[in-house]
Amino acid sequence: MTTIHEAYNLVQSLEHNELRYVSWFMKRRSSASDKNDVVLLKLLTDLPTYDESQLEDQLSQHQSLKKFTASSVSRLTKGILKALRSFREESSIELTLRNMLEDDSILKERLIYGAREKLLNKLYAKASAYELYDVLLEVLDRQILQYLSSKSDDILIHEKLILFEQTTKAKDYLGRLQILYYRFFTIYRMGSILTQEELDRHEEAFALLSSEQDIHGDKFFIKNIYLNTAAMLQLLIGNKAMVYQLRYDQVLWWEAHPAMQEYRLTNYKMVLANYLVASFEVGNFLNFPATLQKFRDLPILSLDDEGEVFQNVTFLELVLFLNQDRFEEALALIPVIESGLLRYGKKVNDARKMAFSYNIMIVYFELADYERCIDWINRVRQFKTAHRADIQARVFLLELVAHYSLQNSMILESLLRNTRRRFQKENRFSVYEDGLFKRFRALILSGPDKKEKALDQLNHFLVNYESDVKGEQSYCREELSRWVNRTINPKKKPR
Repeated sequence: MTTIHEAYNLVQSLEHNELRYVSWFMKRRSSASDKNDVVLLKLLTDLPTYDESQLEDQLSQHQSLKKFTASSVSRLTKGILKALRSFREESSIELTLRNMLEDDSILKERLIYGAREKLLNKLYAKASAYELYDVLLEVLDRQILQYLSSKSDDILIHEKLILFEQTTKAKDYLGRLQILYYRFFTIYRMGSILTQEELDRHEEAFALLSSEQDIHGDKFFIKNIYLNTAAMLQLLIGNKAMVYQLRYDQVLWWEAHPAMQEYRLTNYKMVLANYLVASFEVGNFLNFPATLQKFRDLPILSLDDEGEVFQNVTFLELVLFLNQDRFEEALALIPVIESGLLRYGKKVNDARKMAFSYNIMIVYFELADYERCIDWINRVRQFKTAHRADIQARVFLLELVAHYSLQNSMILESLLRNTRRRFQKENRFSVYEDGLFKRFRALILSGPDKKEKALDQLNHFLVNYESDVKGEQSYCREELSRWVNRTINPKKKPR
């Protein structure tokens, strides 16, 4: 317990600006005991040397504080220490910025994006002014991630990347890889082609990892960034098998470090989600259900985290049902998806919303509910984005089939003509599309007696078409082939 002598020494150690702040801090309190603390502080401040008898004489002149007690001394000491903590917090720019970063984390959890953007801009200005580069890097890191997950201008992201690169020290190994990661993520987001210079920089940076040295204790993070960026590179050049292997290696790396799973839970969830997507792309579903369940069983820490689970787990579950022709189970999932899109709308980007809408459209198409299918076709077409051109192409083809199935004959010819023109204008008019449109037209113009023959010709084309062009997309072949079989055999239950 603090003695009155120690309290005196503490008061006398205060510098002028500290004493002024402590006095103001303690005067803000309104209770009688706190006012006594102010009196005791003033007496100890004015006492030139410690003299207990002189102090007692002065205390006796105060009606509310006749003498000092152990509790009054303890309360005074605690009040001074609390005031000093507040003083240091307000006078320390580093501590102020760290608190602002904490505020940013809170805003992120609660999806308050407008206030968060203003706060990050303010943080960036302060960190730049005081040349606090560690804080500045953290702010830039958060800004880049925020821009990448929103509709922000790609030029703005590019500017932040340049600032990030200029701020990061040239010998900062982790920083260089982080820059590359964001660069490649931006390239992927924009759907751009990798330049040779970017490829060379990528290989040069990753060549440094061959020694497997633990640089500054960041080995875990360095290898994680390496695996992530390498997978993105392979994705951009179309090597799906290598993407799968790198995503699998990344999962193994995290599972070898269970403490990091708990420390960086959101990052671990993203690793699992990327692995599931890669599994789907190569058609390897051996570990898919178990990994999906593992993802679902991870704790949810915030609304933001809850939204992340929705847009990953629920989406992948829907994809799994579609891939395995479990359309009734996919149908039961649709109300959950619609509710989630309303609740987490700000969290889910437009490309994912479009993919959700497209897959729901496919569910109704496969279950021969063409009216609802067209409803969701219209929802997909509402998205004005350059992303997922494949989805937009598929939608126009399936729209033709849905209207044909509903016998909306008045609009079929104009719809076919407009779709054909759109494909030609967007340079998507390949030999496959040309053959498809010719057979659609023959089907539309055929009478009841020639309908089955037209369907057989369409089915023969879908089953036997082989492209001579590498990488050519044959949109909706499986969906259209199943539709032909349903139309020829209407009593047969859709797969």
